[in-house]
Amino acid sequence: MTKLNQGSIKSKDTNLQILNAPIESNCLLELTYLNGNVSASATPLDIAVDNGQGLATNDYIIFERRGTEKAELKKITKVGSSSISSSSSSSSFSSSSSSFSSSSSSSSSSSFSSSSSSSSSALSYSSSSSSSSSFSSSSSSSSSKSSSSSSSYSSGAGNVITVPTLSFDHKDGIQVQKILYNQRKFYSCATEAGNYTLISGGTKDIEVDRPDGTFFEHADGTSSTWYKATYCNETTKEETDTADAIATQGSESNHYTSLYAIRRQSGFEEAFGISNETVADYRDEAENEFESRIATTYSTPLSQKPKVGRQIVNLLAAGNLLIKEYGMEADIEISKSGARMLERANELLGKIVDGTLKLIDEDGSLIGTQDTMNVSGSNTYDPSKYDKGSLFSLEDEKFRAANPETGAGATH
Repeated sequence: MTKLNQGSIKSKDTNLQILNAPIESNCLLELTYLNGNVSASATPLDIAVDNGQGLATNDYIIFERRGTEKAELKKITKVGSSSISSSSSSSSFSSSSSSFSSSSSSSSSSSFSSSSSSSSSALSYSSSSSSSSSFSSSSSSSSSKSSSSSSSYSSGAGNVITVPTLSFDHKDGIQVQKILYNQRKFYSCATEAGNYTLISGGTKDIEVDRPDGTFFEHADGTSSTWYKATYCNETTKEETDTADAIATQGSESNHYTSLYAIRRQSGFEEAFGISNETVADYRDEAENEFESRIATTYSTPLSQKPKVGRQIVNLLAAGNLLIKEYGMEADIEISKSGARMLERANELLGKIVDGTLKLIDEDGSLIGTQDTMNVSGSNTYDPSKYDKGSLFSLEDEKFRAANPETGAGATH
């Protein structure tokens, strides 16, 4: 089931709704790694991977971890084996030379060679799976020569993929993972259970470099509009069913913070075992606590989302998330200690409630505090409800003032 994450900023345009569609783990399949460095290219590029099993022409793959700056999604145009050659280098030297040769009964997929154009030493080598080989040497005169060298290797069948372009350089060993889809489609409806229609301009390429997911702005939405997002494979035209997507209302886009901000606060940016749904639950809990605590001073829900509110919600949600994962261990550094984060959040909340810390909106203006309070009472007295008896009766006591100088005469 696919679910939209809501944006963290409330737009001043009440019709503008901000949505984020994250990538869910059930859309990700085979995982492999680069076998060698690759450079950005504007033309088709052959790329060797450790294991190409499960990868096929027209599949989509993600280079780097999703949500990172250099992550990019590409379509495979060819899968097979191919020789990847390195650049040649040359050198010159003078020596007494001799020649060596080695041969075997069969050749292998890798070869290296070095030769010169003059009467000089030469070395050739070819690898073989057999153990038998022969060597011969002969002397020759000392001469000055130059030599060049080049090398090439071939990847096994299916371990070389071709992509049309590459936007960034990627280092040997970075992950490459297959993804079933390359697009998200955004739908809207006036009611949660109604018929959802594709929004104009609502088909977007999946943004694998955005931690929060694929970003979409609906200029014609309202706080009561309902949204769903599906996955789509542009090549096969396969699309997930809107019935499987979780509906999200536009008003829910007015959260104080994003899920990624909470992950970053807690240090869980790449903790893919912790689902966005789990983080969203902690966010909801933190937002509820924040507004409940300030309700004695401010009218809630707040019409504007102050930055300090975002900070407090991040601290509350991340703190509780850390405590759930690690407990109250003292060896966790202070910056990521759940207990420390909750302590800081409670300190800020206390200052807001007692008035030493004021809330300001996005324009820098003070958010007004409550100037009225709702109270209730009654002028009807019911002894059966309110008369709880007395500890003593003054009528049973006789008092007489004492002599202030001697203290004599006092009764009690």
